Amino acid sequence: MGVGGTFDVVSGCAKWAPALFRRTGTEFLYRLICEPKRWRRQIILPVFALLVLKQWLHSSLRLTKGLTR
Repeated sequence: MGVGGTFDVVSGCAKWAPALFRRTGTEFLYRLICEPKRWRRQIILPVFALLVLKQWLHSSLRLTKGLTR
């Protein structure tokens, strides 16, 4: 379960995003705008997801080929 900036807000280290961002589910965007250092960390997430998907596809194809022989 991802909690994002919840710990920061609950501990008082960060303030809540404006209501518009919270209502539309884009509080992460507000955090990225206010804290540019997060960009580098957030950009890595899709790269990691693609690597995991590639590994999963590779292993599932290997299993499929092994079962048909």
